[in-house]
Amino acid sequence: MRWYAERPERAARQVLADLFVLTWTIAWIWFASEAFDLVSQMAVPGRKLESGGTSLAGSLADAGQRAGDVPLIGGALSAPLDAASQASATVAGAGQSMQDAVRNMAWLLAILIVLIMVGSVLLVWLPLRVRYLRQASAAAKVRDANPDTDLFALRALVNQPLSTLVRVDPDPAAAWRSGDQPVIAKLADLELRRWGLRGRAEQPALPG
Repeated sequence: MRWYAERPERAARQVLADLFVLTWTIAWIWFASEAFDLVSQMAVPGRKLESGGTSLAGSLADAGQRAGDVPLIGGALSAPLDAASQASATVAGAGQSMQDAVRNMAWLLAILIVLIMVGSVLLVWLPLRVRYLRQASAAAKVRDANPDTDLFALRALVNQPLSTLVRVDPDPAAAWRSGDQPVIAKLADLELRRWGLRGRAEQPALPG
């Protein structure tokens, strides 16, 4: 599998693009984390409300229990305290609901930031990198397995602009049909360059 080109100039551009995507991704994940923390601060009133309501409900419940122990009038004394305790518990529940709503909003905002800012770049970058990986790997495999460059020359005739082809030969198709090896080699090199690969003549010699 060939993730980077053999030619230094193409490989350098690929590395820079990959570093840009990595930096972009890390930066926006950090920003999303900061946004999450900032929005989460809105839950502070909810926490205070829950804590105060819970504490007050407990105190009123205790007071109602003690009031209920008073002979004769205990029931009358404990009833309003119990009601107040239940109301305080309701306030505490509202504080918890407020915290849940803020937490959900913070998560939603953070996820949207990552999906939009990172996902939009990955949707462009990843298909291009996967396409290069597949095509360059296949081209390198064919080049290394077969000394005949006709296939690459033919693909160059199909894929390269006419302005590029006529710089190789005034009639490159005729040269290819006649088996003109210098022209075929140049055409094949054009196609290999398209994927950042070296021609066979540029391949480093094996040791020994």
